[in-house]
Amino acid sequence: MKVTTEKVSRLLKGYHEEPRFLLHLLMDEQQKRPVNQKAIQAIKDELLLFDLLFDAVMSLKSSYKCFIIMRYLSGEKLSLRELSEHLECDASTLARWNRDAIKSITKFINEKLNRKDGDNYETDCQTESFL
Repeated sequence: MKVTTEKVSRLLKGYHEEPRFLLHLLMDEQQKRPVNQKAIQAIKDELLLFDLLFDAVMSLKSSYKCFIIMRYLSGEKLSLRELSEHLECDASTLARWNRDAIKSITKFINEKLNRKDGDNYETDCQTESFL
């Protein structure tokens, strides 16, 4: 699986609602008979992306991390103008930070998904702890 910058943008924008929706969907699928393993795996794969997204954000340099958390993860719908006032930074700088951070997050996620050492990232991050 390869993640694009567009996918990362959608994950960030849906960070507050999507994982909760996926967890409910997963519980519903697990209760169905017969169990649709393909659907369950697809949901788990999408949840894994949210785990990787969080890890990627936490790995960003401080200024980018602060910006991404405030813009996407805080739950507030702040515009670049509002963020620029709060962070005392030009909006064009924040637009560049956004672009650069999304590229870094995309690279991080793709590296984790394509690890060549045989380890399974899902085991490492304990995706099952969501359940």
